[in-house]
Amino acid sequence: MKKAAAIILLYLASQAVFAQTKRTDSLKHLLAFCREDTTRVILLNKIGNEFLHTNLDSAISYQKRGLELAGKIHYYKAKAWCERSLGDAAASHGNYANALTWLLSALKQDEALNNAVGIADDLNAITYFYYQQGDIEESLAYGMKAYKAATPLRNGAFIIAVTNLGWTYCYLNKPDSALTCFLIAYHASIKNNSKTVVEINDGLGIAYGMLGKYDLSISFYNKGIGVNDSDQTNLSFFYRYESKMYKQKGDSDSCLRFAQRALTAANRSNNSKEKLESYRLLAKLYTGINAHTAVEYYTRESILSDSVNSAEKNKEVENLNFNEHERQQQLIEDARKAEETRKENLQLLAIALFIPFFFLSILWLSRTRTHRRVIEFMSVLSLLLAFEFVTLLIHPWIERLTNNTPVLELLILVILAAVLVPLHHNSTHWLKEKLVHGFSREKQDESSEPTTET
Repeated sequence: MKKAAAIILLYLASQAVFAQTKRTDSLKHLLAFCREDTTRVILLNKIGNEFLHTNLDSAISYQKRGLELAGKIHYYKAKAWCERSLGDAAASHGNYANALTWLLSALKQDEALNNAVGIADDLNAITYFYYQQGDIEESLAYGMKAYKAATPLRNGAFIIAVTNLGWTYCYLNKPDSALTCFLIAYHASIKNNSKTVVEINDGLGIAYGMLGKYDLSISFYNKGIGVNDSDQTNLSFFYRYESKMYKQKGDSDSCLRFAQRALTAANRSNNSKEKLESYRLLAKLYTGINAHTAVEYYTRESILSDSVNSAEKNKEVENLNFNEHERQQQLIEDARKAEETRKENLQLLAIALFIPFFFLSILWLSRTRTHRRVIEFMSVLSLLLAFEFVTLLIHPWIERLTNNTPVLELLILVILAAVLVPLHHNSTHWLKEKLVHGFSREKQDESSEPTTET
């Protein structure tokens, strides 16, 4: 039975690799006959993504070519795609500072374009980056941002966001929360006919395994791993978790077997982080069983850890984290100021509409039997509103002109008052004469006209 299962898995793996190779060759053929335009950028990005889990060097090469061409032809949306993919590839290579630089650059690009789909994808990539780093606090924070950004879209980004939260909760040893996230992602994936259902099956396997429901766990693992052999990075990740599940179950042979498979998949993908985790897991498993093998894996882990987690690289990542937090705070502050400015502009617009309406109301009242003192008061009030509104409008301009220097502001306001006060006085006098006395004389003239009898 085990031999049959192994043969089936080997067959599925060969078929997956063959399908990927055929797909990559087709894309390369199209690229050979494509001009330097948006289509060529798209093809370079797609080919780079095909190599992302199998050949990182090729993935980086194609994405850099795509990035260069996208910048040359001002195709900024595709520029963000390439930057995001370069970030994923650099993280897999262990170049974490470069990875975060690319990912944050993609996020800034999509924010400038107001590209909601791109922003959700970028936040998902950053969430996964911090998850790989083991910085679960940042992973959870960005995971929540990605979930918020992707919820209105209800597309593949939403499924990835919920799935990422599931992995984070697994890391935090909260299998109930993880299971809830994976189930939401599973139903959304089925509804959208998404390929991510493969990873979600493995996530469900991990969550059920953590809850001690081993039969369900193995069932979901078999659904996921059997069709996931083209993605060696994720396969290594899932094998490690399955190894841990068998350890919980007390099956030492299966535990070691899947840990070895995890290392094999990590070597195939050349993913430094996965190799590091696999060395660590195997070292722990062989401790107390085979001291020589345990020491060998501890040594490999130590050598790789020094190159991946050097102090200089960690410092660069910390600096990037700090700068990004500062940028996010600045964005929040800019949004707050923009909202305040919008409210002020709406109030000014309302005042600007009210003053003419108020003046027209006075004109209408002046032709009715309204007492002349009321009309006189309202006319003076309308002029006060008009002149104060002018002062209100030009005051910010005066502040900018004088650079908030009190002496200069006072001088300009005094000069302005010297012009506006006489103008206001003369306008008031004219308006009284026109509205009150003028219309009173018209009424007197009308009443004194002789009536003609027929």
